Amino acid sequence: MMRKPDDEDKFRMLSRLQVAALIGVAFIIVYSLRFWRTGALASIIGVGILAAGAFLLTGFLLGFIFGIPRTSKDSGGQSPAGSAPGGTPPDASHKNAVGAGNSGIEPNSNLVEISDWLTKIIVGVGLVQLNRIPGRIQDLTTYIGNGLRPCDSEMCRQSSEAFALGIILFFFCVGFLIGYLWARLYLPYALAKAQSATQVDTGWTYADWADQAYDAGDYDKANHWIDMALQTDPSNAKSHLLKGMILKKRAQKPGKPVDKGLLQQALDEATKAAKLKKDFAAAFYNIACYKALLGGAKAEVLENLSRAFELNSNLKADASGDDDLASVRDDADFKRLTA
Repeated sequence: MMRKPDDEDKFRMLSRLQVAALIGVAFIIVYSLRFWRTGALASIIGVGILAAGAFLLTGFLLGFIFGIPRTSKDSGGQSPAGSAPGGTPPDASHKNAVGAGNSGIEPNSNLVEISDWLTKIIVGVGLVQLNRIPGRIQDLTTYIGNGLRPCDSEMCRQSSEAFALGIILFFFCVGFLIGYLWARLYLPYALAKAQSATQVDTGWTYADWADQAYDAGDYDKANHWIDMALQTDPSNAKSHLLKGMILKKRAQKPGKPVDKGLLQQALDEATKAAKLKKDFAAAFYNIACYKALLGGAKAEVLENLSRAFELNSNLKADASGDDDLASVRDDADFKRLTA
């Protein structure tokens, strides 16, 4: 399970960097107050903050590009190919439709590839043009310095350019670190949550296909799809309940003794479903049925039936004629519950 970003950022570096950016803006305002009598106050604040925002964003984007996490192509949910949820499932023997470890849909890695290309281009061009970078920065500081306030002396010009250089370096570095840390700490968590949602949807699709096969009496195919559902999303209560129902059908083959081992496995699956979803009436009802078939204590059977009836009173009609509950049907407490 992926840890939350707040747990990873123990030193709260992102918060500290954001505070540093605000302090930088405060310095721009303080610097501009020196020239409020000259009429350059609004110019310095406006140009200074706009330049700071521009370099903060530029640094953020560059840091984001360098910090984009890689995604594994064989990780994530196994999205079924060839059919939509609720449709007719593909044949279980078609390995190209759904196979162990294979997926019809893979995570989009275009952003990662673009990040790799841009990173190599930026580093390569930067190394080739390294001797020209100081001159370009000087041109940039002159351009921004002239915009901060009009100057009629060399000292004024140098002061404005020095201040402009400070804005460039400070906000670019802060933006780069914010973008890099955000991409490393928060983006993987967001991508993992999105992938988890995809796995849940895929798990429900497999469970629906298993349900269709179960209703058609094809328990082998139903078992195949329900195993895929549990492999994709082990926390799906419906999948565990359906797995138990399939096991129960396999345990009660016509003309053969009841396989109590399979019945016990069915009970375990129904119990998991009830734990995952506390208000799952069908899970408690099936637990009662499996316990009755296994010769469990009457009190346990009735306790689970009572819970099921509290959640869904319509199950009382099913219980009255359910052969799985034949061992307790004549009991007075059972009759009282189903009355």
